[in-house]
Order: sequence, then C-alpha cells, then structure tokens
Amino acid sequence: MIVRQDVTEPSNFRAVERLDGWMKRHARIGLSGIDTRALTRRIRAGGAPNGVVAHSASGEFDLDALLEMARAWPGLEGMDLAKTVSTETHYAWGEAREGDVWRLGFGYGAAGEGERPHVVAIDYGSKHNIFRNLVKAGAKVTVLPAQATFDDVMAQNPDGIFLSNGPGDPAATGEYAVPVIRQLLDTGKPLFESLPANVRETHVSLFDGSNAGLELTDRPAFSVQYHPEASPGPQDSLYLFEKFVGSLNL
Repeated sequence: MIVRQDVTEPSNFRAVERLDGWMKRHARIGLSGIDTRALTRRIRAGGAPNGVVAHSASGEFDLDALLEMARAWPGLEGMDLAKTVSTETHYAWGEAREGDVWRLGFGYGAAGEGERPHVVAIDYGSKHNIFRNLVKAGAKVTVLPAQATFDDVMAQNPDGIFLSNGPGDPAATGEYAVPVIRQLLDTGKPLFESLPANVRETHVSLFDGSNAGLELTDRPAFSVQYHPEASPGPQDSLYLFEKFVGSLNL
C-alpha cells in the first residue's frame, strides 16, 4: 500500500484494529510520504515501470541488488493472472458467504426472497463488492470461473452476463475469453463489458479527457474504465449496476 499521508488512528466506529496492525498481521508492506499524484502522472505518461518495495529494519539497503531485482522482473505483458485468482468452480453468490447486502448496525445479511433476474458473473479476478452491488441492484448472482465456456454460461440460463475486471495482460486472458464473449454477444443477452467497435462514449475523465466508459450502439452491452464496485463515495456508481439489472428480462 502506497499513500501520501501517515495512517492515523481509526476514525470509524466499526474499526476493530489499526490499519498498520492489520497489514503486519497479513505480512503486507506499506509506504507513506509518497507523492502519489506525481507517481500517477509518471505511470500514465510512461507506462507502469518495474519496481521493488523493500524493508530493512536497519535502514540499510543493497541498492544494486534491488535494482537488478527490478530489472529481472518480466512484467505483465503476456501474463495471464486471471486464471490464477479466479474461482475454481461455479457457485451461487450468498451461499456460505458473509452475506449479500450491508446495513448500518447489522452488517451483511441475506438479500431477501422473491423473483430476481439471474446474472452469471464470469470471475476474472473480481472483488466481492461487485456481486454485492449486483444483488443490491436487484439480481441474483451465479459466479463462474474465468475459463468458463459458452456452454457453461448458457447452462445456467442467465438473464444477463457480467464480465468482471481483473489483473494481468488482457491480451493473454483474451485468448480464451474473447471467443466466449463473442458467442455471448450473439445471444442478445445484456452484457456489462467493453468492445472496440460499434460503440459510443458514455464517460469521460475530467482529469485528462481520456475515455472512461463505452456503450454498444447495436447490442445491450456497456462498460466503464474504472472499478464501479469500489464505492469511493456514497455509492457513486451503484446506478451502473441498477442500469444493468434493469435491462434484464425475467
């Protein structure tokens, strides 16, 4: 974790420990005092560079060895990380999980019964909040592995398909994912995903004018170039999940 300011005492009443204690417990390294905006601009202009984050209790480092370590890393090009972090089997979200919908004072609980449109989410490295937001928007969710076939998806009889974000080189993941996505598009079922043709721009970054969202003009598919499940404010992007679930036919 790389942050600009030092981590302070917890400020949320639900906190059960300090962030630095949690990170130590999980053997994670954190850096503070970094100009994160300058780092972001450098990565945006020159691409993601190889780097090493190291810790030494004595404060002494072998810089030559660390530099060689950074140079030796092969990078993400051609690396398919989706299949290493995806689920290994399909499951219905909410079963044996911490819950579907969060409420203040209650935590996560079941979403409730009733007829809901069925979304099949293909897991390329998704976070649980993606599934929670789909449920909150009114869907029931079945999660499939990244390497699920077209027949695997259609066997679930979905009303719509959600393609998650995830790590690694999209070109490498696309070797098995793109043929399936093309078949899914041909079904005419709503799809939450980006494609290079027949699209219109729906979102633009206010920082640099770059594209942040696309929508197909001839099929029910759309995407955004950010993490809509992150909920950086009071549910800023929940409308995207509501839009998707609202387009499904029961």
